[in-house]
Amino acid sequence: EAPPAKRHIMTSRTFGERVTEKRDMREGIGTFAARAAEKLRDQHSRARAVMVFIATSPFNEAEPRYHNSATRTLPDASQDSGEIITAAVDALAEIWRPGYRYMKAGVMLLDLVPETHHQGSLFAAPRSGSRSGSRSRPGGLMGVLDRLNRNLGRGTIGYATEGLRKAWRMKQEHRSPAYTTRWDQLPVARG
Repeated sequence: EAPPAKRHIMTSRTFGERVTEKRDMREGIGTFAARAAEKLRDQHSRARAVMVFIATSPFNEAEPRYHNSATRTLPDASQDSGEIITAAVDALAEIWRPGYRYMKAGVMLLDLVPETHHQGSLFAAPRSGSRSGSRSRPGGLMGVLDRLNRNLGRGTIGYATEGLRKAWRMKQEHRSPAYTTRWDQLPVARG
């Protein structure tokens, strides 16, 4: 039996370095939105809304605290990374406040429906073809993007919003080896 489809998808991280620049936060939110969209396509679903949250450390009493979230409803349910990143960055612009040292951020995709589901707006002009529909097919842009990243490694191809520097990336120098899932990390016995 297959497990039921998820009702929402979230990608969030605690930053390795505190984020103080909006540019770095945009990179993080763009990366999280792209990863959440990838998970959405793997599940064969579409999202109708995108929620973004940012937060400072709740434990450091010496620094000012701030946390907030914003949600954007998509015009049509989508699994297109570009549309989801655009909505996420727009939501970030609403809640960003300078002068804080942000510790954590995330993107959550809400109101998920099967990818075969399409319900247009009653008041919107009819479209000849859905942008996300043609881009999300296996041979479309999102299908090609997913295949390249699956075959060549996650993050090989992405959107400019995701950035290249990623100064905010998690610190993982003390992470346990992945002996059971990565061939290159298997221990070698010498005689």
